Formats: sequence, structure tokens, C-alpha cells
Amino acid sequence: MPAFTILPSNVPNMILSGLTNEIYGFELLYSHYLFANFLILGFIKNVIIVGLIYFFYKDTPKFHKSIKEKIKTTKEEKIVIGTIGVMLAFWTTDFLHGIPPSIVGIIGVLFLAYPSIAILKTKDINSVNFSSLIFIAGLISLGNVTSNSDFSKEVLVSIFNVFSFSDSSLSSYFELTTLMTLSGIFLTQPTIPALFTPVA
Repeated sequence: MPAFTILPSNVPNMILSGLTNEIYGFELLYSHYLFANFLILGFIKNVIIVGLIYFFYKDTPKFHKSIKEKIKTTKEEKIVIGTIGVMLAFWTTDFLHGIPPSIVGIIGVLFLAYPSIAILKTKDINSVNFSSLIFIAGLISLGNVTSNSDFSKEVLVSIFNVFSFSDSSLSSYFELTTLMTLSGIFLTQPTIPALFTPVA
């Protein structure tokens, strides 16, 4: 999934970055993650997917005459576009200044919620689905428990003794990926980082 190549774009990535920080004290940087993953797994993979879809399912578009009206960008829209642009600039250069992506995101949201700007209103904040945040917090806690529980360590060691890795780094990577894929069938995708980050 090309969107997975952007760090804060989905729940599993959020769990991965949160657990990495929680267990190992290592902050995953937005820029490093983007540079490592986006070019091949994001951009080039997207081009291939679009090319294959066009090749297999191409159709002749039917044009309809329509009167186009120019829609002017409102002041609020310009502020949001500018804020997102500044946030992206800070995210992609976090290897220079070291400000975590979460802090940049919080500052951006607080700026948009500032009373004199008031683009984010109380009703918008009240409509936030907090169940997903509780879900992420629960999975990060699960990973923490897994990394500190003696029972979990014994179970994981016994699994890895059965699932012995080879000396080659590449084949070990494929073996670990296969184990993660098989476990994802039973555990659901968001829980994979919660279990395999402590396993690392």
C-alpha cells in the first residue's frame, strides 16, 4: 500500500513509531522514513499500479460539455493550505532541527484552533473519533507488556527456535516477513507492529 510509505498516514505506522519510542527510546523521523520508503514503495509502485490498471481496464472517456465556474479560494482555505505547507516543510526537514512529527502536528492543530483564526471549532474537536486514539494507546500498551513480560519472551523465543533464521540477511528478512504475514491473518494488521516491534 503506497500510503504506508508516509509515517503518520495510518494506524500501524503510528503504533510502530509510538512503540519504537516507548520501548527503545528511538524517535522515528518523518524525513528518514519518507526517504527510505517513498521513492520505490510509494511513488514508483504507484506508477506501476496506475499503469497496470490503465493497461487492463482502459476505457474511452466520454466528454460532456459543461460550463466551468471559477471558484475563488477563501481566506480560511488559504490559511489551511499555508499551515499544511509549513508542517510538511518541518516534517521533511526534521533531521535538521530534530522536532518530532507529533509536536509539529500538535502545533499546527493548535494554530488552526487559535481563537482569532478559529478554523477548528469546538464542534470539530467534539466530532473527533476518540475510539481510534484509545485503540492506538491500547496497542502501544500491548507492545509494552509484550516486551516486559517473561511469559511473552519465553513464548516468542520458542517460536523463533522453531522458526530458525538463516545466516543470510536477505533470506532472514523474507522469513520474518512471511511470519508477520501469516500472523497478520489471525491478529489483524494494526497489531503486527505491536507484537513485532518488541520481537525486534
